Amino acid sequence: MRRSKRFLSVGLTVAAVAAVAYILSADGLERADQLASVLALLVTLGAALFGLFTREAPPQSISQVRDSLGDQIDALHGPTASDEGIYQHYFLPPQLCRAGSTTPLPAGAGDPAGSAEQYQAALAAATPRSGRRVVVLGASGSGKTTLALMLTLGLRRADRRELPLLVSVNSWNVEDESFRSWLDRQLALTYRAADALGDDRVNQLVYCDDVLIILDGLDRLGETRLEHAMAQINATIPLDRPLVVLSRPARRADLGALTTGPERVLHLRPSPGSAVRGYLRFMAARLPAAAGWDAVTRRKRGAERAVHELLRSPLLLDVALRTYRTREQVEEFLEQVRRRSAREAGDRLLDDYLAALDADLRTPLSYVAYRLGQLKARSVAWWRAPDGVPSRVLAVGAAASLLPAYQLALVMPPGLTRGLAIGTFTGVLLGLLRARRLRRAAGPAALTAFLIVVAVGALQMGPGVAVADAVQIPVAVLLVVLAKDTLMPGVPAGRTALAVAGVGAVPAAAVAVLHELWPWVGPDRHFAGMWIAVSSGVAVATFSARLLVRLDQPARPSRVTLRSRGSRLGNPLPHVAVAITSATAVGAAGGVVGLLRGGPAYGVTLAVFFGLVAGIPIGVVAGLLRWLNQPAIRHVGATPVHTLRCDWLATAGCLVTVGLVSSGSIALVVGPLRRLLEPLGQPVLVRPLHGLLFGASIGLIVACYYNAAPGFLIAVCWFRLRGRLPVRLMAFLRAAETAGLLRRVGAVYEFRHEEIRARLAWQHEQHEPGRPPTPERTRPARVGSL
Repeated sequence: MRRSKRFLSVGLTVAAVAAVAYILSADGLERADQLASVLALLVTLGAALFGLFTREAPPQSISQVRDSLGDQIDALHGPTASDEGIYQHYFLPPQLCRAGSTTPLPAGAGDPAGSAEQYQAALAAATPRSGRRVVVLGASGSGKTTLALMLTLGLRRADRRELPLLVSVNSWNVEDESFRSWLDRQLALTYRAADALGDDRVNQLVYCDDVLIILDGLDRLGETRLEHAMAQINATIPLDRPLVVLSRPARRADLGALTTGPERVLHLRPSPGSAVRGYLRFMAARLPAAAGWDAVTRRKRGAERAVHELLRSPLLLDVALRTYRTREQVEEFLEQVRRRSAREAGDRLLDDYLAALDADLRTPLSYVAYRLGQLKARSVAWWRAPDGVPSRVLAVGAAASLLPAYQLALVMPPGLTRGLAIGTFTGVLLGLLRARRLRRAAGPAALTAFLIVVAVGALQMGPGVAVADAVQIPVAVLLVVLAKDTLMPGVPAGRTALAVAGVGAVPAAAVAVLHELWPWVGPDRHFAGMWIAVSSGVAVATFSARLLVRLDQPARPSRVTLRSRGSRLGNPLPHVAVAITSATAVGAAGGVVGLLRGGPAYGVTLAVFFGLVAGIPIGVVAGLLRWLNQPAIRHVGATPVHTLRCDWLATAGCLVTVGLVSSGSIALVVGPLRRLLEPLGQPVLVRPLHGLLFGASIGLIVACYYNAAPGFLIAVCWFRLRGRLPVRLMAFLRAAETAGLLRRVGAVYEFRHEEIRARLAWQHEQHEPGRPPTPERTRPARVGSL
């Protein structure tokens, strides 16, 4: 923030001094003195607003958010347990044992016909307040996630003051991010009330005796990273603080380093065959769809006993009940067990399960599993869908924003018009791609800009304007993409200034050369004016992006929700004032360009015009979004559908609000305040209806800054055009969850079992068009512990 303030101050000072010097040399001392007075007033007013209204809402304490945080825990994990059938007793409780023992703890001696509430109470009793530093080890598919869910709900039922925070480690990339940073972001995203604790939320939660952090899926980080991961976990959550970690046993690392002694390492043991037999009898008696399973519960010898032993894994037990429903299917499965080994029978069971899925579900999900493996990701988050899209596709999507922006450039008063169009593209590009590197994206983006300019310019303007724009705008787009890394935070100001100057100078020089060769190309354009216009547009977009959002972090869902008690958010004026102050740079840039083009009067008129029509709408919308994006501490469930709906609501609000405010500003300028435009000396073509174009261009910039929905839309369209995923992506993910392939963890989806993901990814590789099978692409081996 301080660097952005200095950047703004230096920019305004340089622009003011340059303007005064130019007027002094061209029009004399009197006109220069008048302009200096106006500029001094504007700079003083902007600095005052910028300095006075930068207060942030104070962070909340745990006591203030306790009730809301507890409600969110219940709202997130209670429905998950219901959806998985746990409260209908349709689950086989995992058996929890101490290391080296086969005797289950009281919490692990579950009865298949017992109550889920009783099992939760037993788990809570086995986890006393004084001994919560525990590591639970279990094979893949042994029920670790179910155990974590039961522990979370059990602690909440035992004491409403308890705050067990269940977090999946799937989204943590050890190589790119520290555990503390990841945990801070994950807690704020999954539990909205925790975000209200402020920047020190991790320490507050770790050192609160009522909070228990539960980390599920540590093994999915990979064994080569476990030692580094454990060191970071212990540095963030000391050994004397409560923590429960669930993982598969590691071969190369001793997970006991996460605890204070080996007695705190527990194991999940497979349920005995007798428990599986009793569970199947229970299911066959109560569910008509499982009635055929009485064929393997009537006897306890031979193949029937082999079935009971095979289905000791919760993964295979769940898959078998979903796959074989009729008596004929169960009898056929029984025959397979008689003729095959346990491993072969398990492989056949998983193959039958996947083959029974509808092709409309299996084929797209196979692609999702394959892409997750390529991206080394372990969770499906809708706002990270652009990660699977090539950079050139996102850059082309950003270049599409030139369509409304260039149409505005053709009807607005000459001056900053082309610079505003290039600035629109720059803002959308920075918002969509942020810290992502652009590879082979400059050419496609420039070609898209060229096609848009030629199509629109040839229809609405003469050949001289169309040719000049077809050179100036695509070349500027090309340079912006190439120089994108120098526009990011952390780059020295000198390099950024040189890049911005180059983006404006090269296309201006190209148009000037064409004008010398063919005078009918851009006859009303001058090198200085084009240079300053484009450079100003890029500089304003870069400054606004740096000031309003964190460009060094990936986009995340907006927290904007409709609240009935707006007083919790505080006064919106500080947020709106900050945004309007930064957005008025558009008017200042327009004034400088107009000054060079038509003198002081023309420059002041353009400053007023662009400040009212563009600056104020940007400021109002950006300020309101800053205000509404404050943490919500009331009952809000961070589910995938809820977060996507909120983000779409915020995106639509950006477009609509900017459009409405711009239309009102245009109506005001061309109506009651039309005398302000008399120094232009020409009719003003822009009308209130053009406010829709402002909403589709400037509103899109703000939406890309604060929301993930624009990038998600581009990703969905790209995947659909390639025939990979359906348009209704969230409905597809919900269907996969219903089919037992995915599970919902907070605001993301995960594959219920890594075994299922690996097999689906292998199927995609086998059937991918144009890629014949290779010896390296062999069938994944099933985990032996299953």
